[in-house]
Amino acid sequence: MSRRSLRTGEGELVTSRLPGQEATSRSRWEMEAASSVCSRLCYCGNVVKTHTSWTVSHPGRRFQVCARRNGCTFWEWADPEMCDRSKHIIPGLLRKINRLEEEQNAGKGKMKNPWF
Repeated sequence: MSRRSLRTGEGELVTSRLPGQEATSRSRWEMEAASSVCSRLCYCGNVVKTHTSWTVSHPGRRFQVCARRNGCTFWEWADPEMCDRSKHIIPGLLRKINRLEEEQNAGKGKMKNPWF
């Protein structure tokens, strides 16, 4: 599954999977969003590459850069800024998801064979 990382205000790196989404599958929303932002060209004429920010100030916000490793200086937000409430809630939700996944994974190891 896809993993997402987020740095909290304390510098803690929080990661989480997107629920119900395999790394090879893309939701309809993702495909529509990708087609709307991928047709842009950077200053040197290449199609831009879209990344997702997982910082505390911009959790889940997409941005675009030149696809060439040392290409031009093109950099632009692809999504509008999130409201302050979303910025505040998302880090806590990711921490909660990670904690629950860890608890679930720890429980799986104990339940392998309950008869022995």
